[in-house]
Amino acid sequence: MNAIIVSPWVEAPRSYAEPLYAVSRALAHRHPETQVHGLLGGEYGYGQHFENAVFEMHPYYWGDCTCGFDDREHAHYLTINQSPDYDTERAAFLASDRHAKECPVGWPNFRHKPSGFELRWYKYIGRGMEMNREVSAAELAEICAECIASLAVVDAVVEAPALPAGGAPALPAGGAPALPAGGAPA
Repeated sequence: MNAIIVSPWVEAPRSYAEPLYAVSRALAHRHPETQVHGLLGGEYGYGQHFENAVFEMHPYYWGDCTCGFDDREHAHYLTINQSPDYDTERAAFLASDRHAKECPVGWPNFRHKPSGFELRWYKYIGRGMEMNREVSAAELAEICAECIASLAVVDAVVEAPALPAGGAPALPAGGAPALPAGGAPA
């Protein structure tokens, strides 16, 4: 992957982070129970595991490689670290061996399927972001708007559950859920 890298110690410009926050916020409203939370990334700065036909989003993965690639990469490094052709040999290795599709270490944090655009961040959206190709802030905003629109299409296609006899849905145990401050649902 030819990555465009923003240093892990530098925040990405807000014009790049905000559209991704908007996608994360839309997902959080659909599935609040699966939203990942933290401190520095803000309420919607971490994303959640989600995939549909248009895009996928995953929070930063803190775990270890599950496919053995990291072990193979380390072993390969030990054989070439003193080689005068280190860069060439490393590039050839990385072109021929990657993390398995099932391994979370290899997943992008955000992927737009129609364009093939992928983005990775360190810990939270905006920090140390790497893109597989350069996009303008305006193009990223369009991509994210398409992703958010795809959520509405999915919601419109889902069939409403059948109502119980009598027509009114049953309230959950304990009565109706409390409304947030201001009285209107978010």
